[in-house]
Amino acid sequence: MEDERNTRLAANPQNLRKATGCFATGVTIVAVHANGNIYGLTANSFVSISLSPALVLVSIAKEAKFHKFLQRGNKLGICVLSEKQEAISNHFAGKPMTPAPSFLLDSHAAPLLAHSHASFSASIQTVFDAGDHSLLLAAVKEVSYDHSLLPLLYYQGKYLAFKEVEAI
Repeated sequence: MEDERNTRLAANPQNLRKATGCFATGVTIVAVHANGNIYGLTANSFVSISLSPALVLVSIAKEAKFHKFLQRGNKLGICVLSEKQEAISNHFAGKPMTPAPSFLLDSHAAPLLAHSHASFSASIQTVFDAGDHSLLLAAVKEVSYDHSLLPLLYYQGKYLAFKEVEAI
């Protein structure tokens, strides 16, 4: 039998999920302030696009309820979770916690979570079609970060603490 590590596989959804799971990421909560309410979801597909102008990109599944709030100009908060915020990640991934996490609106009306490793206050600029997802380009207005906290990591379908990374 051929060594599984060297096997070339078709890029079907199952194989693609397993392969992309090999890319360790941080975990974010993306929240939008729309219609007087705040809506959020967990996302690990977040990237800085440009430093000047300050732009970030997030990939959002079209099937997500959150998707209907992706409109130009809506205020967006992106919070990079700290390793102590795993329950918040799970909450916005469909495993509710009680009480629900609460957001604060910053001076730009972007919804942000307290005690995040980093946060980005932004507004939606453009939404691009990308297969079963949409790519959300957002202009960043303000950032914050707390280097005394460690980020929550996600790798091969599991959360990892920074301590565990050293052991891999």
